[in-house]
Amino acid sequence: MILAGGLLAQTAGCTAGGTGTSSEQTQEISSEETAGDQETEAEGSGDQRPDESGGQTADGAEQERGGLTAEYDADDLNAEWSEEDAQLIVCSGKEAEITGQGAEAEDGVIRITQAGTYILRGDYEGQIQIEAGEEDTVRLVLDGFSVYCQNTSPIYGIQCKKLVLTLAEGTENQVSDGESYTFESEEEDEPDAAIFCKDDLSINGTGSLQVNGNYSNGIRGKDDVKIISGQIQVTAAKDGIKGKDSMLVKDGQIQITSGEDGMMQAFSEESEQRMILVYYDETQTAGTAITLTDESGKEVFSWMPEKSYGCLLLSIPEFADGMTYTLASGENSQELSIEGIIT
Repeated sequence: MILAGGLLAQTAGCTAGGTGTSSEQTQEISSEETAGDQETEAEGSGDQRPDESGGQTADGAEQERGGLTAEYDADDLNAEWSEEDAQLIVCSGKEAEITGQGAEAEDGVIRITQAGTYILRGDYEGQIQIEAGEEDTVRLVLDGFSVYCQNTSPIYGIQCKKLVLTLAEGTENQVSDGESYTFESEEEDEPDAAIFCKDDLSINGTGSLQVNGNYSNGIRGKDDVKIISGQIQVTAAKDGIKGKDSMLVKDGQIQITSGEDGMMQAFSEESEQRMILVYYDETQTAGTAITLTDESGKEVFSWMPEKSYGCLLLSIPEFADGMTYTLASGENSQELSIEGIIT
């Protein structure tokens, strides 16, 4: 398990795979397909190094580690945008004013049907629906935008080659759903996340994004999910972030809290940064402070989860083999030495 530059913190009730709670256990679930029904074990493959036979560094959008390759294309990495070259969507309540082509609003749904960049501002009560061509890349720039949908996924990628969410610099953005969804038939069970995409999903930019998955999951992609950068906070009834084919983190500050019955999906081996995963003998109550200090006693991380939790997943750029940290949860503390990808 490797995560890349940035900070990840995730807490959950941790019922994944039926594993018992223990503060010394480690676990990896590398994809949605295995989360919850496989034997859990730590896997990893050493430090990131350029491959002399042709593997490239991050700047080359391709990274290799122990035979595993993380690929980031230009759409993943590019967080630049211009209002002059984009379509503007300004929202207020259930109304949306759209400037440009490729999007229309009707009956509480903003429907995007063409490739391009769409800037979203204001607050909207309804759904953002992306149904473009199979080879179309659609970029949504969240520029101080909040969306709430009571009975289905607020951002729903039905079809496109890739959906990119860019968090505009200096902005706060929020995506929230209700506690129950309405489906057209009893056989349907998707979408099931506040942000749901049937194709590739990438998140970049330097702004912040708060996702409240009150129905089930926070962010879910049916192909690759890549977090390139940004300050992302997810609260979900079940999984915080799920990727079916892969879940890659390159950079950013990420914290996730999941409900008591939720499962924790760790990230794919192709990601880049070391992590710790701790199971507690007893459930920690909401508001129990988590702090991490380094060998010098300097505090490098602190967090006070708003929900109770039974395990903690944490990754920060400073983690390196041989380093020792003290992790405290309330009055309990333990020393952790970073050894390999998962400790």
